[in-house]
Amino acid sequence: MSPTSDDRYLSSLQSDLVKLYRVLRDTCLTRGILIKITQGFRTEAEQQALWDQGRTRPGLVVTQARSAKDSPHGYGAAFDIVIFDGSKPSWEEPKMTPRYNQVGAIGEALGLEWGGRFPKADKPHFQLARWKDRFKR
Repeated sequence: MSPTSDDRYLSSLQSDLVKLYRVLRDTCLTRGILIKITQGFRTEAEQQALWDQGRTRPGLVVTQARSAKDSPHGYGAAFDIVIFDGSKPSWEEPKMTPRYNQVGAIGEALGLEWGGRFPKADKPHFQLARWKDRFKR
């Protein structure tokens, strides 16, 4: 995973979310934290595959949204990140928890909703505030 290119995911996100992500990324860099997007917009098939994981296929349950229409990812209103530990991406708990908490606080200060506050915490997840009001009708 290259720590330099987010273009693949940025092109599928809402334009205001792209701007917020860039500020988040740049603010993190000034604090010595390198982040990269690992998920952005999800198709119905991609969301279904994640729903199946841990339910009908091996793996951990990683989503509570069965349909892309029930997820901000299905509207390009969310992204997931990874934080780099040196040159390697890391989701390792508890080692990376302080860094994810730092990035979460930065994202919240920018007005993003952070998945670290969800009842089932999802620390790599960020979404537009009030996305349901904007997109889900």
